[in-house]
Amino acid sequence: MNAFLFAVVMHQGAPDKPVHPGRKPTAAATADTKPVTAREARAAFIRVGELLGKVNGHPLGMSGLPAIDRPVTRAEVVTEMGRLYKAAEPTFKFTPVAVVYDRSKLRIDAALLPTLNRLVTRGMVARLGPLAVGPQPTLTPKQLGDAIGFFTSRVAQMSHLPSAKWTPMLQKG
Repeated sequence: MNAFLFAVVMHQGAPDKPVHPGRKPTAAATADTKPVTAREARAAFIRVGELLGKVNGHPLGMSGLPAIDRPVTRAEVVTEMGRLYKAAEPTFKFTPVAVVYDRSKLRIDAALLPTLNRLVTRGMVARLGPLAVGPQPTLTPKQLGDAIGFFTSRVAQMSHLPSAKWTPMLQKG
């Protein structure tokens, strides 16, 4: 339960309104509204694969995203997360309770619907997040960062069994 609360808190992200309403947005703030490029997403997923592979002791391989400067699509991100999920699956210590959601809300190519469904059902992707139901074919840096954070926190949770010594819910009487 504590890991779930942590994931929810981490997934909330920063407020969408500027901190100082009277000021003009900075270049960094306006850059956050531009779509993430395939090159940037590839670099992020390579780093995620390296870190998860190091922690789990199981190599996850290189990113399948192209290293080009065009916006990355949600479909490409789902494909990459599906690849990482399959690579990390042997390290999972338990099968989580399936996430209940309305499958008709998912907005993705029909060919990727089974992959996205598996990721949402296992709690790897937010069921109502921009990756699953977003109206745009691309993601902003904040949206991609939230999706990767959500994914990695769930992989970390499923790859390790909690200790009764440190988990109050597992302690006896």
